[in-house]
Amino acid sequence: YVLLGFILAVCDIFHFYHLRAVCQFFAGGFVEVFRLLLSISLVFLALHHVRKEKVNATMVFGFCKDWKPLAFIGIMLYLLNQGLLLLTRANFISEYKLLGNGVKGLLVMGECVELILFILLYSYITLLITMAMLLILDKKMQLKDSVKIAFISINQHWFKNIVLFILASLLFLLVGVVTLG
Repeated sequence: YVLLGFILAVCDIFHFYHLRAVCQFFAGGFVEVFRLLLSISLVFLALHHVRKEKVNATMVFGFCKDWKPLAFIGIMLYLLNQGLLLLTRANFISEYKLLGNGVKGLLVMGECVELILFILLYSYITLLITMAMLLILDKKMQLKDSVKIAFISINQHWFKNIVLFILASLLFLLVGVVTLG
């Protein structure tokens, strides 16, 4: 992060905005994929701990053995997140200033439904990716098989899984806010 921050600061000082965007995309992607791999390794450690199995510090780097499919998943998730950032509109209510109150209320309600559907779909995809990565680490499965099994297992109880994931995310957010990060 420090090196990335330094490169971005130099690009800002010399007004290399296009180079800054490219550096931020690739270096930020590398950092995010590596962070995802370490996060999945920590979840893998927690899984071993819950099973009452032996846990040691070198298991954090357990993803090194299966780095290709895990890195592929991380890169796809990063590209998905970048694509979603391009598609989101931060100023959706101010677009409707010229419309009447009835139409404006209908469009805002449509935006709320769209946001709820987006949260559900994004939670589903995140849960699918997490489970697939854990299957690759834990059961030494191939990428295709792990995604298939994760997809089947999530769909058996999709509502419970999504609600549990959303509640855990809200709890994580709440604890982060209460403890100031």
